[in-house]
Amino acid sequence: MSAGADKAPFHWRDVIRGGEPPPAAFLARQPFHPWLVVGVTCIGAFIGQLDASIVQLALPALKQTFQVSVNEVRWVAIAYLLAFASSLPVFGRICEMFGRKLLYLIGFAVFTVASLLCGLTDHFGWLVAFRVVQGIGGGLLGANSIAILVKSVPSDKRAHAIGLFTAAQAIGVSTGPVAGGILLDALGWQWVFWATVPFGFAAAALGWLVLPRTADFAGNRTFDWQGALLLMPSLVLAILILNQASVWPLASPAMLLCMAGAIVFFALFVSQERAVASPLAT
Repeated sequence: MSAGADKAPFHWRDVIRGGEPPPAAFLARQPFHPWLVVGVTCIGAFIGQLDASIVQLALPALKQTFQVSVNEVRWVAIAYLLAFASSLPVFGRICEMFGRKLLYLIGFAVFTVASLLCGLTDHFGWLVAFRVVQGIGGGLLGANSIAILVKSVPSDKRAHAIGLFTAAQAIGVSTGPVAGGILLDALGWQWVFWATVPFGFAAAALGWLVLPRTADFAGNRTFDWQGALLLMPSLVLAILILNQASVWPLASPAMLLCMAGAIVFFALFVSQERAVASPLAT
């Protein structure tokens, strides 16, 4: 028998799991520890909804600042939505396979740094690009929040925890227009993006200390990359159709091309999922 015959096979998920910091022992022993976890997920829910509502309010100011058209400035909102929606199901599967805590913390970091960069840029193209990055961070948060919450809270307390999570989303949506108006008036459009930065950094630090390490992984470690590469463009095109319906005429080349592309990519995705041993949508 060779020297390495008794060694366990190498898996990337073990590397990521090894990188997941354990929760602080003192906090993990406290009876209120699950509610600290709920608090972290509520911050993620709050900043996601706050960003969505506050940025919509800032579009007229961004149009004037960057000297772009109404249709162009809409891409500040659309870019985030496309990145978020297309990455969410893919990240959901990746997190099942490789662990949730570390990827959730990375989601906070990506979202927060991108928010900071959105306010620092003076070029419209870079602003849209940073919004894409922000949407990717939001996708990592969205793919993990409820799963982390449900697995951390006892079953008899989950309804209460989910209620708090939903309330955090509602507060974020309703606070956005008010906070946005004040920030635009007093400090400028940059602070519309920077408003979520302190919450994001605080949640990342708190999450490092309180979130539990991933205890359960998907039994099948195979990731359907082909399915992901087909699903993401089909979602991007479908959402683009919905968002541009008021801009592009139904029979316009752009609209027809997007419709055809969405149908083709989704049909190929369904065919791929039926044929592959480890489908993306499990």
